[in-house]
Amino acid sequence: MLFSMWRNFMNTQKWRWLGLMVLVFATLAWLVYNVAYSIYVQEAQNTAVKQAEAGRGTLQRVSQQHRSLLFALSIDTDVITQLQTLVSSALQAKLKQLNDKAGLEAIYIMDRDGLTVAASNYADDVTYVGKNYSFRRYFKDAMAGQSSDFFAIGATTGTPGYFISEPVIDSAGMVIGVVAAKVGVETFASLWPAGGADGIVTNANGVVILASQPKWLYYSLDPLGVEQLQAIKRQKQFSDRVITPLTWQLKGNNAATVDGKQYLYSQANMLVNGWQLSLLLDTDDVKQRSILAAVLLTTALFFIWSWALVVRSRRVKQALADSEISRNALVAVNARLEQEVDEHNQAQIELAKIQRQLIQASRMAALGQLSASVIHELGQPLSAFKTYLLAAEMSPRTEEMDELLVNLHGAVERMQVTTEELRNFSRPDRNPQRQVDFIQVVQQAQDLFQVASVQPISINFDFPSQPAWVLAHNQRLQQVVLNLLSNANLALVDVPDGCISLQMKELADCWCLSVADNGPGFGGQDPQKLFEAFYTSNEDSHGIGLGLAICAAIVEEHHGKIEAHEQTGIGAVFSVTIPKHKHISDNEQE
Repeated sequence: MLFSMWRNFMNTQKWRWLGLMVLVFATLAWLVYNVAYSIYVQEAQNTAVKQAEAGRGTLQRVSQQHRSLLFALSIDTDVITQLQTLVSSALQAKLKQLNDKAGLEAIYIMDRDGLTVAASNYADDVTYVGKNYSFRRYFKDAMAGQSSDFFAIGATTGTPGYFISEPVIDSAGMVIGVVAAKVGVETFASLWPAGGADGIVTNANGVVILASQPKWLYYSLDPLGVEQLQAIKRQKQFSDRVITPLTWQLKGNNAATVDGKQYLYSQANMLVNGWQLSLLLDTDDVKQRSILAAVLLTTALFFIWSWALVVRSRRVKQALADSEISRNALVAVNARLEQEVDEHNQAQIELAKIQRQLIQASRMAALGQLSASVIHELGQPLSAFKTYLLAAEMSPRTEEMDELLVNLHGAVERMQVTTEELRNFSRPDRNPQRQVDFIQVVQQAQDLFQVASVQPISINFDFPSQPAWVLAHNQRLQQVVLNLLSNANLALVDVPDGCISLQMKELADCWCLSVADNGPGFGGQDPQKLFEAFYTSNEDSHGIGLGLAICAAIVEEHHGKIEAHEQTGIGAVFSVTIPKHKHISDNEQE
């Protein structure tokens, strides 16, 4: 019972249309959301790229702005004197004063062994004075005569910072010590603008040294190798912290997942020891804006569609009213049309009757035209026949007499052939044309030809698999095919490898039968004359030249066309085209 109720509910036209509209607008909202999301993502990515470039400039500026101060200290006379004499002086007070103005965390000087001999924080509870930093990379690079920088967690203070260093060179060109400074990480706070993207800065090993989120600090983006971990431990770069990989995964379309949350990702390569700045933009705002755009646009389209339905409903009602007014007029017009159709059908019947009469009349007219030629053709054989009879009566039975009788027999046979062909042509077929399979007609004619043929002839067939339905008289159409086969057979009398090819092709509105042979062809004669009465291309045959003329008349009776032409290589081709007929089953005919 519940199933029946549900089926009736779903079959209701109103609910089906409602469900279709819900599906259409849901699909539209989904498309709008995806388009808006793509646009907003591109906009956010452009913003992230600009912020990354701005952060890159900030990082380079912060990392380089104190280089000139360190260089000035590396050539300062007090610093050189301090390192050469190791005698305490007012240098530490000078370093403190410079440090306070520069905003650094500390400035300090180390001797050749890495021992700090002077520092700006000499008076603080936690001071660098007396501490040895020879294990730091920035000290080793400076002792090698190079400027250096290094990010690490302070070994003394335990706070992270960016360390820069310059070698101190005496007048003899020897490195006698190192001037170093520590830049506090708070100096890099401008990398992360308020309300902007989150981000991280990684060093050459891929370890996060700066981050907008403190929980991301001192993790690596990829697992570190054994040698990298040992170098980090040896330099005490991150104190005793164990460096483990961050839950980080890059995806397509500049997207990244950090700690299970999806971000838009933008990157800027740095020029400071291979540092790299990566900005991460939260996609929640992009999704909210995309949803809002989808809702607003879909709602607007829904109201437009509703308004269009109201307008259309009014127009439909008006159209129904107009159609009701004109319905009676249409009924009257239909009645008149039915009467005209009946009259037209009756006219078609009369026309078909007249056409049949015209066909018979044209057949008889053609027979009348042939009569004059027949009389002319029979005149000579009759005269010869009389002459041969007189000679036979006057001569005894000798060899010459036997030859004379043979000639008489030939003349009589020729007259019989002529009269028989004329009789067949002039006899009207009282049966109406019916649908027949042209292929079957050809096969029946071929069977008759094989029975009557004396010499063995090879016949090749190329017929389609489906029937070739035409409207025709079966016997008359067989007469055409049989005559064409007989003509081809006569052309192959002196050909050792005689072959006849039968091919049935389907054209646009008719079926075409081609009868081809590999005989001598027409010998340069005009093929169109073959269809004239009493014209023959083979003087040695017993034919009188009426066969193809009768074939042409029969084909024309079937509204078809017969043509003859020589093949490109050798032989002759006769083609017969008959209009197609739509097959009607016996049940439909009844």
